[in-house]
Formats: sequence, C-alpha cells, structure tokens
Amino acid sequence: MDKHDTLRTGFGEFQLDRLPATPDGALRAWNAADELLLEQLQTQGLPRADERVLVVNDEFGALACALHAYKVQSWSDSLLAHLATAHNFRRNQLDEQALPALVRSTAQPEGRIDIALLKVPKTLALLQQQLQQLKPLLHADSVVIAAAMTKHLPGAAIQCFEDTIGRTHTSLAKKKARLIFSQVEPRAVAAVPAARFEVPDLQLSLTAQANVFSKDKLDIGARFMLAQFARLPEASRVIDLGCGNGVLGIVAQRQLPHAELHFVDESYMAVASAQDNYQAAFPQRSSDQRAPGQPQAQFWNSNGLQQVAVDDVDLILCNPPFHQQHSTGDQIAWQMLKQGRRALCRGGQFWLVGNRHLGYHTKMKKLFGNCTTIAAERKFVVLSATA
Repeated sequence: MDKHDTLRTGFGEFQLDRLPATPDGALRAWNAADELLLEQLQTQGLPRADERVLVVNDEFGALACALHAYKVQSWSDSLLAHLATAHNFRRNQLDEQALPALVRSTAQPEGRIDIALLKVPKTLALLQQQLQQLKPLLHADSVVIAAAMTKHLPGAAIQCFEDTIGRTHTSLAKKKARLIFSQVEPRAVAAVPAARFEVPDLQLSLTAQANVFSKDKLDIGARFMLAQFARLPEASRVIDLGCGNGVLGIVAQRQLPHAELHFVDESYMAVASAQDNYQAAFPQRSSDQRAPGQPQAQFWNSNGLQQVAVDDVDLILCNPPFHQQHSTGDQIAWQMLKQGRRALCRGGQFWLVGNRHLGYHTKMKKLFGNCTTIAAERKFVVLSATA
C-alpha cells in the first residue's frame, strides 16, 4: 500500500482517493480531524452493533469506509463526496451492501440517530441548517461528536452546537485537530430561511440555500461576466457549469430566449437554488405554461459534464471554484475545461470568468489551441475559447 494514500485506524486500513484528484497527488482524502474522530470512537467503544450512525460532510468517504461494518447514512451537500465514497468503497473491495445510504443535503436522513458524526463545514450557514435539521432526529442518549482542524474552527461554530444541540465542550488539540462534544438537551430551534437578495440593475430577486457561494449578494466575478453578455454568440444548447444560484444561465436565457438552458453543479443546494431562481424569473416557462416549441430548462447534479455527450453543446458559461472546502487548487476548473472541450460541438464556445492571477488563459490555450480575452480589469478576466 502507498503510505501517502492509506488511512490507518483501529477499524482497519483503507486506501483513499480524492475526487477530482490533485495534479501531483499532494492532498490526502482525509485529515487529522478524521483520524481524531475515529480514535475517539475507538476509545468510547462506539459504535455498538445495533446503533444507527449519521456521518455528515464526509468529503471523500474516509469515515464511511472506516465504519463500513455499521448502519451508516452519509449526509452531504456534495455529489462529489458521495461519488468519492462509492469509489473508495470499490477501491477497498468493501461489501457493496455496506455502502451507506447517500443522503443529499436537500433531503432529510431517515429514522432515529444514535450517533451523529460531523465534519465542521467551511460555511457556517450550512452548519446551522444541518444542526437544525439534525436536532429532531436525536434522542436524549444520542452521541454527537464533530471534528475540525483547529485553524478552521471558529468560535461561532462551537456556539452553533451549544445553541442548537445542548451543552457543548471541546477536546484538547491533537495534530492541529479538535473535537466538539454536545449533549442533547431540549432547545427551541427555528428554521433559517434561504437567503434572498435583490439585484436591481438586472431586475432579479435571487435566493440561495445555505451552502451556495455568495449567498447574500451577487459576486463580483459573476457581475463582471454578465456585463459582457451582449457579446454572447448565438447558441441552441447552453450550459451554466458550476451554476451556483443560476444567475449566469438566467441572464443568458434572456439574451438567448430560444436556447435550451442546462444548470449543472455538484452541490445539491446550488441546483435547487438555481431552479427556484429560474422559475421565479421565467414563470411562463414552467412545464404547463411554455409556448409550443419553447425548450424547457434542465437542472441536474453532476460531476462536471460527465453525463454530457461528445459534441453536444454550443455554449458553456463558467465561474469555476478554486477551492474544495478548505483546500485551494485548480483541479476542479481543469476538469471542467477538459470536459467542456469534449462536450462542445465544432465552433462552440467556452466562456469563463476568473481571477487574473490563476492563469486560466494558459490552460484554455493548451486545451483548445486558442483563447480570446473578452474583457479584463484589475482583478478579473473573462475569457473565451472555441472548439
């Protein structure tokens, strides 16, 4: 076994991959917080055979693999996390029947939860929502343990556990990781509504669920790209790739009223938000009100454009992420570009907005053989490449 990709625990040893893989394989599919959490379970003699376990925000399936002998549900906002969990089960030749129920963030885990194990997410709003949804599933004897790297554990996150679950304390730090322990107590918990904000110059009202990027304002990169949309080429099939709240695709639909729009993201909350915003912006395009021959927009969770056929798309719009939880890198953007090159028909265009310092023009020229600067300013650049 490769030492770098092998997680060693009291539950066994597991070879784990990240999805997508980092270019040099430098980042592991787990961290010290996962190790500390599994070590704590061993110390407490948990889980017991008949206990129902909920794992939350298990990025690449490290916890699910280690606990494969138990009754586990894996609850996440990330399709990639669920795909990675299934991949790592196969890689370790674990019984497919033991694969946990993979529950999307927009659904509710099933049944009573005896043990809740959480990796603290980057977004505080997501943590608040998860704890609020989790609370009714717990009972007085439920065990609630969360884990995080110390540098990524703000005091506000600890307070969320105190306010929502009950009395809370933390462990000492070990390998720069720390645990949070909460005792389940009666607490009045009010649901937090989705964020909503107005974009007056676009005549849009946008909502965003808890884990959507820039959930309470239009991010400046998207705004800069939208300012260039008068130059969009004609297109019959358009994809808003990594759609977030869907604003790029919604404004593109106004510009290209006869185009078929597809909104794609690996975040379940992002796709749900994009669908809500599209339906609010185009109520007449709902399934029972569309004009004859008017294409219906599609909304789907996917690992990039993995499900799209070759030479099937005229235009791709993309505001790519350069982080995956707390890790930064261009592996997701690079995958999007490669998949986009494959999906575009001859003459189709890939439009991208990004920070200037990330050097996307070099990657696009390498993949497509060309790259045009649509617009540039001090921080951002809008680029186009033609298949």
